[in-house]
Parts: sequence; structure tokens; C-alpha cells
Amino acid sequence: MAFPARHRIAVRLGSGQQHFAWIDLRDLMRAVEFVIQRPDICGPVNMAAPRRINNGPFTRALAERYRSWLVLPVPDLLLHLFMGEAAQLVLSGQCVYPER
Repeated sequence: MAFPARHRIAVRLGSGQQHFAWIDLRDLMRAVEFVIQRPDICGPVNMAAPRRINNGPFTRALAERYRSWLVLPVPDLLLHLFMGEAAQLVLSGQCVYPER
């Protein structure tokens, strides 16, 4: 999503109401390092920001950050055409919370 925003066009996926899991790259790297150093942690670990956000507000923040002059909504149908079944994952969102 950052690529088009850097080129002054931000894209909102579908309705923009779906939950959007995100994490800052520095936080991700620290979390991976922490998990590697802790042999007592096993199984899946969710690495996401603790505060949830919807796709719409995230897109607006991204557009503001990169000073995008256009925010384009990408319709569900277009996502389904290009992504197939994977579009459902993007359009339904994921309510991920880092519990461990």
C-alpha cells in the first residue's frame, strides 16, 4: 500500500471498514529478535501493533504521510479479479492482537 502512496496515489481497499493488522518495521525486527532469544516461546506468535485500525483511516494516514493527492477506492470486484480467493482475506480483514 505504501508503493502507490509514495507516488502520490493512496488506495483504499473495498469499503475501508475491515480491520487492518500493521506493525512498524523496527518493532517487527525487535519482536523477531525477542522470540528467537526466548526458547520458551513456541507456536504461532502474532506480531502486530496493539492498537487496531481500519483500512480507511490507515489509508488516510498513509496518504497524509506521503502527501498523496489522490485516494482511490479499489472495488471488491476488482480485487477479486486480480487476487482471486485471496481477495476475501483482504476484504474481510483480520482482527489480530498481539497477546504473547
